[in-house]
Amino acid sequence: MTPVRSRPVRVLELISGLALESVSGGVARFVTELAQAFDPQRVQASIAAIWDYGTPFEGPRAAALTEAGIPTVVAAPWDESGAYRSCVAGLAGLRRELRDTVDIAHSHGEFSDLAAIAVRRQVGARHLVRTVHNEREWGKRPLWGKLFPNFVYPWFFGADLAVSQRAADNLDRRPLARALGKSALYIPNALNFERFTQVRVDRRQKRESLGLPSDAFVVGSVGRLVPQKGYDTLLAAIPAVLAECPRARFVLVGAGAQREALVEQARALGVADALTLTGARPDVAELLRTFDLFVSPSRYEGLPTVVLEAIASGAPVVATRVSGNSELIEDGVSGLLVPPEDPPALAQAILRMANGAAPAAEMAARALERAQASYSLDSVAARYADFYESLMGERGTART
Repeated sequence: MTPVRSRPVRVLELISGLALESVSGGVARFVTELAQAFDPQRVQASIAAIWDYGTPFEGPRAAALTEAGIPTVVAAPWDESGAYRSCVAGLAGLRRELRDTVDIAHSHGEFSDLAAIAVRRQVGARHLVRTVHNEREWGKRPLWGKLFPNFVYPWFFGADLAVSQRAADNLDRRPLARALGKSALYIPNALNFERFTQVRVDRRQKRESLGLPSDAFVVGSVGRLVPQKGYDTLLAAIPAVLAECPRARFVLVGAGAQREALVEQARALGVADALTLTGARPDVAELLRTFDLFVSPSRYEGLPTVVLEAIASGAPVVATRVSGNSELIEDGVSGLLVPPEDPPALAQAILRMANGAAPAAEMAARALERAQASYSLDSVAARYADFYESLMGERGTART
């Protein structure tokens, strides 16, 4: 039996940054909302963001979290011209900023996993844990993706958590983890549904602000403009959609290194007039309310928070059949699933929704009902609190 604790478990949540509207994305959104959802009698959370990406939202967000009782530090500025230099600066900043002792250091990202190992002694953490938020780790550096998760992390981290069942299964196949008797724990991402279901917006006015015709069938997506998200596949599907649905318009909300490549692709395909790239926006909840259809064309995922946000906003969803998406959407029941990197299949799914061949409204309602039952923030926060308390009450030989 886990002993009754006389004080809350002190947990340091490590993330890459607080640029929720762009680089940090759904992971940071989930972690910041999770920290605020904990019962303070059970979990006392603090947040360390490794980098400041220079957006106007990060400083006020850190201040607001601290004011709300979630002490939050940002370690160092991100330097786009020098990734390795930024990593060194981030570690130095963490060592400078982190002064409080914690019970658990909990990482939520690739570099933050390494940072957690580096600062463990400084913060006095008894346990290191990490949550894997993607089906693939270190997607940009496959060699590191083989080295660290397979041969390093099982020695240092007492527990691996995963936001999707497929990601948990991948972790359980690691030979060293199996030899050490460690298995991953599945705890999904979650959402504060009220933040979206209570949004009220003038759809016509919002569309006009984006330069969209009043009669347009608006297909939208929100995410980082990077290869993982598959926006090149979506653009490749646009000509086939416009051939049958000329009033379709496409809106991509987000920033990223692939922006210029996507602009050039749209021009080459002759669909630039049907595409709007908004950049990073703070009004995502309102924009989601203006979409007739939300599309997630990712090549791989964990459990994408943005798809949960679209569902919470009442938008029908077309998504690729990858980890996470497949857990949120039941094909033909609560949305449509298509293979990744398949523009013809994606175009046909969009057209099914646009021409009424698929019961979009009914699918959206079913998706919302299931998501509210399975992915509520309060229930997931309680599961994390149970996990933290159980970890602190462990007695055994597991190396943590």
